[in-house]
Amino acid sequence: MGVIAIVALAGTIAALAPSNQKELEAAYRKLDTAMRNHDLIAYMAQLSPDFQEERLARPVKSRAEAEAGYRQLMQDWTRLWDQKLSILHLKVNGKKATAIVERMASGDFLDRLGAYGPKSRSHVLTSDIVEIDTWNRTAAGWLLRTRQISVAKLLVDGRPWLGVPAHDD
Repeated sequence: MGVIAIVALAGTIAALAPSNQKELEAAYRKLDTAMRNHDLIAYMAQLSPDFQEERLARPVKSRAEAEAGYRQLMQDWTRLWDQKLSILHLKVNGKKATAIVERMASGDFLDRLGAYGPKSRSHVLTSDIVEIDTWNRTAAGWLLRTRQISVAKLLVDGRPWLGVPAHDD
């Protein structure tokens, strides 16, 4: 392989990296839009059939278990007014991508269990979460394969979350 071919190949690889990032940013936007619109079908369409999720030190959830949790979250987040996502690190290796992302969201959250006052009262919830996600490229595009929530800072009505569940997922 000549020098020109190597330079051309390097340029092609470099040109693909921004495309992968843009595609993954679009995939995250689809997840956020589905959550904001309470569209569980659209949300689950972005997850691979073998999806798994781990939240902090809790047991790993299967796709079906995660789906039940997302259904409950969509009922409990009665209104999301702000969602932001930053890809802090992205590594793409062929058809697999690993992303470290920071997600921030604010909105009205229904306290069905009365963990923060009277049952079924709405509270302002602000979350700042760091997660490690793995994605697989398929014929349909990027699908989320695993999500590991590593760090979570939650505020309820501006006060630190006490670790009391406000929902039972």
